[in-house]
Amino acid sequence: MIRTHLTAAPLAEARGLVPVERHGAREISAGDVEGNADEASVHQYVSTLLSWCGGDLDVRMPGAENGHEVLQRFDEVVAEAEDLGHQAVAIVSHGAMIRAWCAARADDVDLEFVRHHYVVNTGVVVLNGSMKSSWEVESWLGQSISEAAARGVTSDHSPASETVDD
Repeated sequence: MIRTHLTAAPLAEARGLVPVERHGAREISAGDVEGNADEASVHQYVSTLLSWCGGDLDVRMPGAENGHEVLQRFDEVVAEAEDLGHQAVAIVSHGAMIRAWCAARADDVDLEFVRHHYVVNTGVVVLNGSMKSSWEVESWLGQSISEAAARGVTSDHSPASETVDD
């Protein structure tokens, strides 16, 4: 959560806010392959993530959560923020978590989009909607979904080997 705090700090300072840490917004654990950078470990992490983005939430990250558990914990954070009644809320999380949640919850984002559109460090995805109705992406890294889709693969992503073909 250290990187999350560092990312949130400028916005919080500019708005005079104190960030609130929520465990459910943490990054997706890599479980048994945590800290490994070899091709097989990266493939395991990415293929599991993409399974969730494609709707197969029963797949478990070996030694960690399945898609249902990951989305449920993030849903709880979003619902809590929504219940505060603010007009806008910023939730800072890891790029893979944002991609998985958007693929599962936003009406205008699917597996093919998130397969090729990453959320880079300090990248911003803006959504409109609610947990009670639906979500739509207003912007993905500063572009509409249609502009981002027309542009193709997001540049400057990490890891470069994340383009896993199933």
